[in-house]
Amino acid sequence: MPTCRPIAGCAPQMNYLMGTGRYPNYQRYGLGAAHKDDPTWEFALGLDSILEGIAARLGV
Repeated sequence: MPTCRPIAGCAPQMNYLMGTGRYPNYQRYGLGAAHKDDPTWEFALGLDSILEGIAARLGV
């Protein structure tokens, strides 16, 4: 199976794989993703990651 980059380029392949019915867990996870289009959550996650990195670097 070929790899695809960027992730948006994988959409047709992902749709095909989910449509085969061979990957029910993957389909359940993909369709149940709650934060995939939530800009507030994306910002909070990014900010937390940056602040944790700074804290780790400073040994705080």
